[in-house]
Amino acid sequence: MISCGTQCCSSSSWMIARMRIASAALFLILLTVHQGRCTSLKGQKAVFQLNAPDEYGTLSPGTSIPPLGSFTLCIDIKLRQSNRKGMTAFTYNTDTKRKPSSRHHELGIMVANSKLIIWLFQQQINVGKNISLANWHALCLTWNSQTRETHVYVNKTGVFSKTLNSDYRLGQNGSLVLGRKHSRGADRLKVDPETFVGDLYLFRLWDDAKGQQEISRLNCEDGNVITWESQQWDFIGSILENDDSLPCRQQFLKSRFKRSGSSQLQDSSSESTEGTRDTNSGTTGEGAAPSSTTSFLGTTSVNVTTSSLSSTTGNPFVTITTTSMTVTSTIVNVTALQHTADTTFFNVTGSSQSNTTV
Repeated sequence: MISCGTQCCSSSSWMIARMRIASAALFLILLTVHQGRCTSLKGQKAVFQLNAPDEYGTLSPGTSIPPLGSFTLCIDIKLRQSNRKGMTAFTYNTDTKRKPSSRHHELGIMVANSKLIIWLFQQQINVGKNISLANWHALCLTWNSQTRETHVYVNKTGVFSKTLNSDYRLGQNGSLVLGRKHSRGADRLKVDPETFVGDLYLFRLWDDAKGQQEISRLNCEDGNVITWESQQWDFIGSILENDDSLPCRQQFLKSRFKRSGSSQLQDSSSESTEGTRDTNSGTTGEGAAPSSTTSFLGTTSVNVTTSSLSSTTGNPFVTITTTSMTVTSTIVNVTALQHTADTTFFNVTGSSQSNTTV
């Protein structure tokens, strides 16, 4: 039998070290792919141009709205243009016989001559609130079938209330289109050529009618029926744009991952803790990034360092470092913390970047 000695031990340790690095890199890749499948759109707005009549947003296949006796709907809008015909932020319809140019929709919001108008259960209601150009306005609409009351809020302030003549329920499985009036055909949407000119952001829908105090406390919370995430929306055309100034852009991820056996991965990242919105200034309150990390706008630098130790002397045979792995919007540092003869411990730290500081 041939004795391997130190040379064989070194070769074996090199292979183990490479396997540990590959495992760490694979973990980061899988984490990134997973986040991509559940991408929040809170750092993006839908931008509608006057000369782009074929662009709009709609609910993705598999995303539907149930029948709702009560609901709260919120959307942020910023107009760049207003006219007499009106700029439609969105429409929702369940009637397949309705014409695209119909004045009435089951649910919708429009601004005409800078005045806010809502559609609710086929009724057009003139709210009368002035919506200025080039400024963000956080709009919320509530309906309660038990009281038959609807309330409209602009930037968390109640501006309109009305009692309807019946306890209507919002129809289920309708079609929702951002930026257009529309109707439903037997097998397709019929979209009106008149387009919204401006930006739309943070469309959310809840299955309850929130009161004044709840509306005043709403910041970046997700809707429990529809929320502003990529898996619930399809956008026709190049509508989505990143915008660092959006009030709910900042998110910090924090979670811990642990592997037993030959290596232990520990991931420190943020868990959907979102900033506080200021509807007047558009600023965002930010949490603290994990210590010993550095934020870079748009990219993440990852350093993976590992050492294989001699089982007799405790000294490292080999140190391998990989650098400049890029993961969009997240800072991740992976560093070997402690080594024994049989185990390597890794520390993985992560943070999302600030939209105001580096």
